[in-house]
Amino acid sequence: MLGVALLLPALLRVAAPFARADDSAISRENALKAAALYNLIPFIDWPSAGFPSPDSPVIIGVLGRDPFGRLLDGLVENERYHGHPIRVVRFSTAESVGLCHVLFIARAAGPQNWPRATIDFEHRPILTVSDVDDFASHGGSIQFFIARNHLRMIINLMAVRSAGLSVSSKLLRLAEVIPENASR
Repeated sequence: MLGVALLLPALLRVAAPFARADDSAISRENALKAAALYNLIPFIDWPSAGFPSPDSPVIIGVLGRDPFGRLLDGLVENERYHGHPIRVVRFSTAESVGLCHVLFIARAAGPQNWPRATIDFEHRPILTVSDVDDFASHGGSIQFFIARNHLRMIINLMAVRSAGLSVSSKLLRLAEVIPENASR
């Protein structure tokens, strides 16, 4: 597991070669977001029921138009989490989302769709992540945003716990946190 102080610089190192070598259309910002999605996994605990079998994969889903291209696939290739292989699956609609552990709701999915999507996934063991403005304050688990040229995140503890997940205190120290007792 990456140390807290090394997490964000490591994201840059991991994502940069893929962004240059594989898909020139991927922006530095989207490369960071792809790497961050992958690097969130060790900081989240899912209930055992979230894995139908001991060799079931950890699924990183992308809902809507994928801003990462093949970059995310390259990051998770041959990677494992507690013995589970990590896979990327793309979903065109919220209704088509099946087994999924981390779900990135693309900005291109449209602001009219993401509030509904957060409600659809509220009590499923899915970590919902997006870069849509106000995503975390409206029920999403983690919102990515850029501040002072750095990728930052807001974590909604109520949304995370409602999904039956727990998040490491190490990750919480890196983020702005919406506490469980905050009203939506």
